Amino acid sequence: MLNSIQFLRAFAAWIVVLHHYVQLSGNKESNMITALLYNYGSIGVDIFFIISGFVIYASTSKKTISPKEFAIHRIARIVPAYWLYTLITALTIIVAPSIMPALGISLDFFLKSMLFLPAQNPSGLGLFPVLSVGWTLNFEAVFYLIFALSLLIPKYLLTAGLFIGIVLIQTFAPKLGGSFAFYETPIIYNFLFGVFIAEIYKRGYHRSISITIAILIFAISTIVIAMSRFVDHNPLRIGLPCAAIMLALISQEHRFSKESKINKLGDWSYSTYLSHPIIIFFVLAFQKKTNLDSTMALVTICAAVLLCSYVSYKYVELPSSACLKYIFQPKIKKLSAPN
Repeated sequence: MLNSIQFLRAFAAWIVVLHHYVQLSGNKESNMITALLYNYGSIGVDIFFIISGFVIYASTSKKTISPKEFAIHRIARIVPAYWLYTLITALTIIVAPSIMPALGISLDFFLKSMLFLPAQNPSGLGLFPVLSVGWTLNFEAVFYLIFALSLLIPKYLLTAGLFIGIVLIQTFAPKLGGSFAFYETPIIYNFLFGVFIAEIYKRGYHRSISITIAILIFAISTIVIAMSRFVDHNPLRIGLPCAAIMLALISQEHRFSKESKINKLGDWSYSTYLSHPIIIFFVLAFQKKTNLDSTMALVTICAAVLLCSYVSYKYVELPSSACLKYIFQPKIKKLSAPN
């Protein structure tokens, strides 16, 4: 994994953590920083999608992989941890509903959430699964499906196949009505930005970007994002400048240290993303009962998320991924850490 990508993964995960803290705590207008986090913090989702497109394409473009093998790797990577945190959320809603008062549960809704199928939350929240941040994984699952099918065509047509598949999903799935309206959101195009950057990286074009040009790209892209006033996940207003920033950072890969502690945060970012809503809900419920200072509440949340991310990555993600790969693909003797 590129060190620059690890930096972005860590940034994306933690900016979302802070965004959701501000959103759920009701402190969005307390100062300029909280206002910025409230309006722009969800940009981490756009960055995650771009990174996903990059990583998936870059990790498969130089080798032959079957749709089945690809599916096994993706299922082993995302399903165990997601199911665990979805189950924890569901049990909390049932046993202690006062901790998560805005969320609802039903058997049908729970099963659809576990299968990455969009469904109306019983609470009226919208098309959000049991673990609310899981809506992004519903998009990830569709992207993986499109990618797996695209592996059936000649490799030189892979990019075209991905583009056509995403356009078809985004255009025609909403016409089916009901929960399929979920796919109307154009954020799905961010995966393509990641694919295009991976193609640029594979061809080595990123090496021609100097530090001066990289800084200029970063500055202009930041200004474009700021002009949006808030993150609406529009692929042109938000996704494209995020992709440009990612390309600028990748072009300066040699400036990122392999020994940086931030790389660990990048490794743990998936667990950070999945676990943080649960932790925020619990700490805010505790704060309400004890009148805990808001600063201490935030410090507690960050410390708990950090610890949970480490434990979850080491004792949930890695072992479960290795186990599933061994069961469904026993020919792989030596398993690396999931990307």
